[in-house]
Amino acid sequence: MKIKSIISVFILSLLIMGFIVTLPVSRLMAEGTEESLLLTFEIPLSYSFSKASDGSALETEGIPAGLLVSLKFPTTGFGVGLNSYEVKTAQSTDSSIKTQMVDIFYSMDAFTLNLAVGYGYGNSEITGDHARSYDKSPSSRYYMRAGIPISTGTFLNLSIHFIRSKISLKDSDYQLEAGGTMAAIGTSIGF
Repeated sequence: MKIKSIISVFILSLLIMGFIVTLPVSRLMAEGTEESLLLTFEIPLSYSFSKASDGSALETEGIPAGLLVSLKFPTTGFGVGLNSYEVKTAQSTDSSIKTQMVDIFYSMDAFTLNLAVGYGYGNSEITGDHARSYDKSPSSRYYMRAGIPISTGTFLNLSIHFIRSKISLKDSDYQLEAGGTMAAIGTSIGF
């Protein structure tokens, strides 16, 4: 829970600072992004697993590996995305949780920021040592992304993702809590 608070305060501080510092110039830089195709690339920065019903939680080892790619269509504000990332667990050196999702989102320019909210659906699975013991299971997420203009039609993005995922143990009712909170950073480029 502590990492979620730190991430939230960090993102909020960065957005406020970006808004204040870039207000005069960024209005010009953000102009016209509603009418352009916006391609976004992000990489995960951190992942914090949710607590299971028994109070235990998996721990991450290192930074998640992966890529989140999305495309916003001109004039509509709507877009689609594909993402795949893998989170290593501290409980097992050779096992990790791999998640793949497709998502839809709505993006809009507000003041000097490019804001997006979205929902994704896909699957999560255990890879490595314990892969044979668990089934591939459905997962979903919702997320928020804010982009600060850094040049005409280009944004520096920060996003926070809330993932719901429980991976089922084969031939059992037990489900491993694989959901959590992920922070990501990236860039959007308008065409």
